[in-house]
Amino acid sequence: MMKINTAKLQALIQQHPYAVLIVLCLALYVPGLTTLPPTDRDEARFAQASKQMLESGNYIDIRFQNEPRYKKPAGIYWLQSAGVAAMRTLGFADAGDIWAYRLPSLLGALAAVLLTFAYLQRLLPPIHAFSIAALTASSLILVVEAHLAKTDAALLACITAMQLTLLKIYTTPSTIRKTALIFWTAMGLGMLIKGPVAPLIALATCLYLRVVYKEKGMFRRMGTWWGLPLALLIVLPWFIAIQQQTAGAFANHAVGVDLLPKLLAGQESHGAPPGYYLLLLPVLLWPGSILLARSLPLWRNIPQSPLRAFMLAWLIPNWIIFELVPTKLPHYVMPMLIPLWTLTIMAMTSSVSEKAHRPALLRILSVMYQGVWWLVGIALAVAAVALPLQLGATVPITSVMVVAAVAGLLLYTYHRRHVLAGAMAVLVFG
Repeated sequence: MMKINTAKLQALIQQHPYAVLIVLCLALYVPGLTTLPPTDRDEARFAQASKQMLESGNYIDIRFQNEPRYKKPAGIYWLQSAGVAAMRTLGFADAGDIWAYRLPSLLGALAAVLLTFAYLQRLLPPIHAFSIAALTASSLILVVEAHLAKTDAALLACITAMQLTLLKIYTTPSTIRKTALIFWTAMGLGMLIKGPVAPLIALATCLYLRVVYKEKGMFRRMGTWWGLPLALLIVLPWFIAIQQQTAGAFANHAVGVDLLPKLLAGQESHGAPPGYYLLLLPVLLWPGSILLARSLPLWRNIPQSPLRAFMLAWLIPNWIIFELVPTKLPHYVMPMLIPLWTLTIMAMTSSVSEKAHRPALLRILSVMYQGVWWLVGIALAVAAVALPLQLGATVPITSVMVVAAVAGLLLYTYHRRHVLAGAMAVLVFG
């Protein structure tokens, strides 16, 4: 069995945690950013609409070719247009380069990872906070979304800032106006990117804390009376402008054609029954998903703490909502990465004896889960070879070797419950 020099790893993380996380994210998100063609039909539509916005100079209306595109607010189109304009000014890209439209996604994913470490290191040992941030960064679903010119990675940055400042408000007995200001600003920006998703996640978290943990005074400490108008003020000027410009067509289409059908039935062949996301977890969180098999039975033994309560409040009601909504896409549950990984690391570092709490059924399920994890890994390894060949590119042999190394290190973590080994694994994943 290989030995992990945890002392050197911990020293590196303690001395340069942000630099290490930035290098990790760039190693994960930059390869393929400029060479991959549009791989998702929505990506092509977002990029084309942003290109038309930039060329027309009309930053209110959203058009895809000759048709209105009234599915999402203008925030992501502004970010993509700004990214392309900046790269074009610097001489690095032109309006036809898809990678320039992907920059907001890359930066959003990076921001979410850095914010995760920045906030959680105040409540957990730095190495544990680092492990959570690194596992978030290396989760397959975030790696994929960081390469796509869509809303979800940028939205994740807003939701991460919103929820982690809400965590600070929850753990602080008095109102901190600066923290509340960040919370409501992040919510407003999230609304400007993807409508009601951000406020619904915050509301579900607060209601769970109120009902289950009898939390009182949360809304007062949040400064709701002034914060909610501030969040609305961020999105309302554009919303009023587009309503006037389109004679009310934007709201009618966004709500009546896009949002409500998703809540009532599976839209565009994306329907799935409850439990869909649970079944996808080995894929969505790969390669770190192997750790869930070890940690999940221990979640109940995590010592009671405000951090545990908040992460459960973030995860449980929102996960149930996403499972119940008929329309399902894999990236919908991406805002749940941080509570999932936080509870996983807290369980793995708990002092409670593991053997005493693993019934035979859980051991069988754990072995089955590990088998699924290996199947996913094999499928991804095949895809890593087949897709470049399909696109006429060379096979990235070094990437395949790195994936194999990561698999070995994560299995070491799985069998030894060694969080530092897991941190090393995600560090070299690229």
